[in-house]
Amino acid sequence: MESVQKVSRGEIGQLTVGFTGPAWYTILPEMVRQFRERFPQVEVVLEELCTPEQEAALQAEQIDIGFLHPPVAVQQLQLIPLRRESLIVALPEGHALANCDELPFGQLADEPFILFPRHMGPNLYAQILELCRDAGFSPNVVQEAAPQPTAVGLVAAGIGIALVAESLQNLGRPGVAYRPLQEPSPKLELAAAWHGENASPILLKFLEVIEGASLATVAL
Repeated sequence: MESVQKVSRGEIGQLTVGFTGPAWYTILPEMVRQFRERFPQVEVVLEELCTPEQEAALQAEQIDIGFLHPPVAVQQLQLIPLRRESLIVALPEGHALANCDELPFGQLADEPFILFPRHMGPNLYAQILELCRDAGFSPNVVQEAAPQPTAVGLVAAGIGIALVAESLQNLGRPGVAYRPLQEPSPKLELAAAWHGENASPILLKFLEVIEGASLATVAL
């Protein structure tokens, strides 16, 4: 009887969480820690998925909640905005442009670009291409790579440059220099998303943690 009551209260069971890299480098570990402290009998399963994969998984009820990058195409999803951060340039250490405090985007015209595949973030991909067009060039994409730490590894190997979330600096990857852009940078938004018809008690408990976490909500 007690275990049944715990299930009904969301205190026992399993929570499956989808996430992108920027969520893991910033707020997600703290939220998971707080949740596990409050509900130690809930098993938390973490799956790294890009935003379109999370949308599909939420719709198919394969994950309970996702930490992804709006906008989303699935209308049934509910969102809590969490963070908004700029993209910055990751350069091989020792690159001539690493001497600049800020980079005019036009100076990247002749650089080999490492970009994520378009389907993994079509909105952000379009913003990056628009930024290139405004600077008068089309990017020379020499490699597609995801997730972002993979792209940064390719930068360290001297393959090219990459536009990455500023939180990626937290990884402390050797061989890479990070520089902001002079121009307004595309923004990477992060939100928690769940299917509006998911009434799981465990999900509701996790949403309480998200809404109550001191570092969870950042105004967009």
